[in-house]
Amino acid sequence: MGIFLVATDGSEGGSAAVREAASLAAAHHAELIVMTVIPRDFAARTGVAEIREYARAEHLRGELEACGLLAEDVLEEAKGLVSEHGNLKASYTSRAGDPATEIVTCARERAVDLVILGSRGQGSFGAFLFGSVSRRVADAAPCALKIVPATK
Repeated sequence: MGIFLVATDGSEGGSAAVREAASLAAAHHAELIVMTVIPRDFAARTGVAEIREYARAEHLRGELEACGLLAEDVLEEAKGLVSEHGNLKASYTSRAGDPATEIVTCARERAVDLVILGSRGQGSFGAFLFGSVSRRVADAAPCALKIVPATK
């Protein structure tokens, strides 16, 4: 018995990590925490015009509410993936901020035994240029870390 934390952004790598985390949690009778982190600069990085268009289409008040709805969509998809692995004790949470910082903070707050992350497949050059959430989590995590390839 333990506590496992999986972080997903809804990407192929994130979904692979959720599947792996649910499988591991079921095998080890562990509690599973599924989280998504919306970066504070998400609207700027994605393109404010795209977020505003999404907000208008969904009749939302603005970019912040649109980002919240996107986080809910990611967690709903994760719930479906977790449900494929039986009746797990699972909780779902979203946060705003720097993804690596929020993942490590959650791992500390909840005394997590294992953090599971998906690989985005940037390669070493892309990670060097843009940074790597998984590398930053590995450097600061208070527990073990498992990286799951997107193709798993």
